[in-house]
Amino acid sequence: MKAAGKYFSLIRRLRFYEILLLACIAIVLGAWSVKEITESALFCGSSCHVMRPYYEDWKTSAHSTVRCVDCHLEPSDEQQFVPQFKAVSQVASYLTRTYGEHRRAEVSDANCLREGCHSRRLLDGKVTFSGTIRFDHTPHLQQLRRGKILRCTTCHSRVAMGEHVTVVLDPCFLCHFKNREKGTATMECLLCHSTGGEDTTTPGGVFDHRTMRQRGVPCTSCHQSVTRGNGELRAASCQECHGQPMEEALGEPVELLHRVHVTDHKVECTLCHEPIQHFIPDEASPEALSLYCSSCHEGKHKGILDMFRGTGARGVASSPSPMHKAHVGCNGCHIVTDPDAGTRASFAGMNMIAVKEACRACHPAGYAQKVVQWERDISSALQAAERKLRTAGEKPGDGPEGDPRSRRILENTRYNILFVKNSAPIHNRDYAVQILEKAAQDLSGLIEQPEQR
Repeated sequence: MKAAGKYFSLIRRLRFYEILLLACIAIVLGAWSVKEITESALFCGSSCHVMRPYYEDWKTSAHSTVRCVDCHLEPSDEQQFVPQFKAVSQVASYLTRTYGEHRRAEVSDANCLREGCHSRRLLDGKVTFSGTIRFDHTPHLQQLRRGKILRCTTCHSRVAMGEHVTVVLDPCFLCHFKNREKGTATMECLLCHSTGGEDTTTPGGVFDHRTMRQRGVPCTSCHQSVTRGNGELRAASCQECHGQPMEEALGEPVELLHRVHVTDHKVECTLCHEPIQHFIPDEASPEALSLYCSSCHEGKHKGILDMFRGTGARGVASSPSPMHKAHVGCNGCHIVTDPDAGTRASFAGMNMIAVKEACRACHPAGYAQKVVQWERDISSALQAAERKLRTAGEKPGDGPEGDPRSRRILENTRYNILFVKNSAPIHNRDYAVQILEKAAQDLSGLIEQPEQR
């Protein structure tokens, strides 16, 4: 009996170890299956409907043979359980409806430049794309560009219509043309554009650029209106991403803002800036029709329009004029013909003058006197701001001119004061006074701060 009991006891122990072994095998196989499934592009594209458009674009792109995790996970995470954890957590956030509205994928340069992908890109940096545009990756990724450290995804950011991580030219145009004279760039045209040795066919016939190059004729002698837009910062875009107004952040140094948004994170330039287009206009385009005028008379009313719309000042929240909100056009106040125009108006155009009498058409009697008070308010605020600017600029020692933040405040207040002086501030009294009062307040802080030693 004892022998039989030992036999059955041994059988039970063997069955326990068999079950334990089978359980371990099942766990290993399950973990391996989870790993294989969660690392597949099909899982990324089909587990959540918000990812399907990106998945469809990826399938028809040049990267369709590259797994999602090869780009969207750091190389140091690939040998760990990080991919599976992130995948499962994303599915959980989708099922519980806790995922955010803004989906921004981060792809590090290390992933792009890894062995087997684009590891020689920095060595063989020069490429030609779109037929004639020449580009060198090496200086753009290894040197500062206008004070900014760029990433691969700064330019390779398009994810739409079958294009996954392909080149977007908007960052190029913003970087090369912003804050430059109309039609001129930060670099010579021929560093990017090559006319080669061939003749160029134009609407006027065949043109030989070689002769012009030999004579040293500037490209802008013929190609003047080659840009559209000025790349202005759109303050409202901050709230679109952050969910709250960020006017205070706009007062931070430009270098810091670009480091956070361009270097540290993949934020498309045109999410913050109005785009700048770069092109050769055809004969029927507005740029071609106004070519001769725009080369000299560029944006003569830009400042006035910005003031009227309540935009354009640095570090001051937008505040449209009540007239602008009411959709009052220029001809609502400019109703009198310039008496000095005379017969030249038939050749040079007619100027219309704004007069206080125009107020009577819409406002009660005596309203025009408010315009006089507005002019006094603006003049008083302007004088106060200019006095403080002179005092802050003359502060001795290592004061406002010493540290970057103080220099930034001085630069912004100078700009804002000039903006008010040159933009007919009567078009938006409240905005103009708000700008000048903020300038005076900021300058007071600089004047009162202790000098650095």
